[in-house]
Amino acid sequence: MVKVGFVVEGISDKKLIESAIFKDWAKQECGLEILDEVVDAGGNRNMCSHKIEIYIDLVVIARKAMESWFLADTEAMRKWLGDENFQLANPEETDEMPWDYIKKLGKNSPKQRGPGSKIAFARKFIRDYGFDVCRAAKHPNCPSSKYFIMKLYELGK
Repeated sequence: MVKVGFVVEGISDKKLIESAIFKDWAKQECGLEILDEVVDAGGNRNMCSHKIEIYIDLVVIARKAMESWFLADTEAMRKWLGDENFQLANPEETDEMPWDYIKKLGKNSPKQRGPGSKIAFARKFIRDYGFDVCRAAKHPNCPSSKYFIMKLYELGK
């Protein structure tokens, strides 16, 4: 079993990596043990490739923001929005940052509600609405989640 540590760029990322669902998937499907301490480097593009020293084996960075992966999981988004017709063609190419787009979607949804804080939304979206990074990776226009999953599989080999 390969042990893996994560340094992430925000609370949504941290909540995903720390979730039991993700840890169980990584262990069963990839043969990876996720270390308990997930380091949050903070937002504001602190994890841009030009800011990272090349002394680690693998770096995977979401193209725009990890919240675009939330948008790519159509099933979970439909549950949260209460809209069975929700479909987003290009979750990594929203006109605004994905978190801002999620807030707008929530306010304009049949349930007409905002997502609350980013930390509360990430926790609930993973736990209550069943966000699955593998479903996000199957979205035809979310290559960063597909890359993330592929690299985890490779790391576990």
